[in-house]
Amino acid sequence: MNNNIALILAAGFSERYGSDKRIAGSTKPLIVQTLETICGCYDVVYLVHRYEDAKILSLLAPLLIPSRVQYVKAAKTNIGLGTSLASGVKQIISEHGVANINSVAIFLADMPYITEPTINTLKSQAKTQQILRPSYHGKLGHPVIFGQDFIQSLTLLTADNGASGVIKENLQSLLKIPVKDPGILKDIDFPADWDN
Repeated sequence: MNNNIALILAAGFSERYGSDKRIAGSTKPLIVQTLETICGCYDVVYLVHRYEDAKILSLLAPLLIPSRVQYVKAAKTNIGLGTSLASGVKQIISEHGVANINSVAIFLADMPYITEPTINTLKSQAKTQQILRPSYHGKLGHPVIFGQDFIQSLTLLTADNGASGVIKENLQSLLKIPVKDPGILKDIDFPADWDN
């Protein structure tokens, strides 16, 4: 078993950005940049999107190999980071079965600067009984990779409660991986956050 799966959370409403940041960007839309990098590293990729998201789905349809990205609708109401994450993980489990999953890597769609070498380094160290987090100059970032032992716990998340609780309950299984990649810390919350 070496089934490492990527899960991208892209169902937020960009309230701080002021518009749909997923389609913002001077060269390519943010969500396309993020997906292209992750698809360069993972064979199995899931993306959680808003319940009604025709614009994003039509944008992505011609750009990616359909079999590479599986789309998961977020909840129609009470949407939040926790419910989005739980929806995605439930879908992954229903299609693969927990026993066939080595790890699930949780990515945020608004972090386009994480590099492929960083992702591949983390993926190569994923184990069923560990949680991996990259660190840059001592600061923890994304993606967070959950081994098989912790996947069921992710299905219980609700509202805006992300996976930090699962991590805190399993600190003995947390492995911090130092990387030389500031992209693990850089998300796009405001238009000024883009690199020029």
